[in-house]
Amino acid sequence: MNRIDLIGRLTRDPELRKTETGHVRADFTIAVNRIGAKEEQQQADFINCRVWGNQAENLAHFQSKGSQIGLEGSLRIDSYTDKDGNTKYSTYVLAERIEYLSSKKGEIKEESKEESNEDFSGSFKLDEIELDDSDLPF
Repeated sequence: MNRIDLIGRLTRDPELRKTETGHVRADFTIAVNRIGAKEEQQQADFINCRVWGNQAENLAHFQSKGSQIGLEGSLRIDSYTDKDGNTKYSTYVLAERIEYLSSKKGEIKEESKEESNEDFSGSFKLDEIELDDSDLPF
């Protein structure tokens, strides 16, 4: 099974590219904190990632350096031959699903609960809606 779930911050703005056949991709790197590091200085891994299609366009448009994202994907190792005939390898995570968790450090993109009548599931909170008996259908 080749499955990877990551949460991290973009280390740079995503690079949006278009292939010769017209497909769109975004290459980006995320910094992921290591679990269990007991040192004063938190350690992180810097993981190269790639996403294709509409998700690539949206990522490049709505997220920038410092934004926190979560992604689901798989590890890919590609190989190619350079101009000198040497085989080179490229390792990255191919993202299949990306969630935007926040913009730059500390800035949450979603509305706060105080500013919205909706909870995070999208349903209305009944304790904030005033009803009287004439509003009831029965």
